[in-house]
Amino acid sequence: MTDGAKRFCSSKYYPKGATTAFSDGFPALLANESSLAVLNDKLVARKQPPISMDRLRPNVIISGDEGESSRNAFAEDGWSRTVVGAGRGVSFGVVKPCARCKVITIDQRTGVPDKRPSSASTKGTPDDDDDGGGPAAPAEPTATLRTFCTGELLGFRKPSWRADVFFGQNLVHEGAVGREIAVGDVVVATPRRKRGLFAKGVRGVDYW
Repeated sequence: MTDGAKRFCSSKYYPKGATTAFSDGFPALLANESSLAVLNDKLVARKQPPISMDRLRPNVIISGDEGESSRNAFAEDGWSRTVVGAGRGVSFGVVKPCARCKVITIDQRTGVPDKRPSSASTKGTPDDDDDGGGPAAPAEPTATLRTFCTGELLGFRKPSWRADVFFGQNLVHEGAVGREIAVGDVVVATPRRKRGLFAKGVRGVDYW
C-alpha cells in the first residue's frame, strides 16, 4: 500500500470507521485453540487427520486454562470487544464472524489442497468453482465445518451466509496506534449484547 492510501472496512460492520491493507475485509483475525480442538475432534471422528492452526491463518490466537477447552470453545463468537494485555492493553472490536474461503483447505507447508494430488491448476475441471480453481467437494476442514458451522446451522439471518462456513472472528483495532501485544498476554472480553428490541447482533448489525 502506498503511503497515505486508505482502504476502508465495511461501515456496515464497523460504523466507527476503520482501515485495512492487504488483508481481506478487516485488519486482523482472532482464533481460539479450544475451538480448533473441537474441530479437530470432529475431523478425527470422521477419520480425517487433524489440522494445525496455520491452516486458519489467524493474527491473534487465544487459549483458555488447561482442562477448560470444551467450555472455552467458540467463546469468541459471543464477544463484541476484547482487550489484549494488562493495564493499557490493546483494544479490538470483534466485528464479524469470518466466512472461510478455499485457502483453509490448502496445506500451508506444501501448497497442495486437500483431496488433490498436487497444486496444479484445476481450470476446466469440476473443482473450478472459485476464482479459477476451488477445492474438491470433500476437501477438509471445510467439509467438516459444514456439519456444524454453516450460517444456517449457526442461526445467522443473512440469506447470503446460509451456505458459508465460519471459523474465527474479524477484529478492528481501537484506540492509539503503536502498542504491542505478546505471547502470554491476558485477554479480557466484553460479551455481545443479547438480542432484543434495541440491541441487534454486534454493534447494531443483526446477522443472527
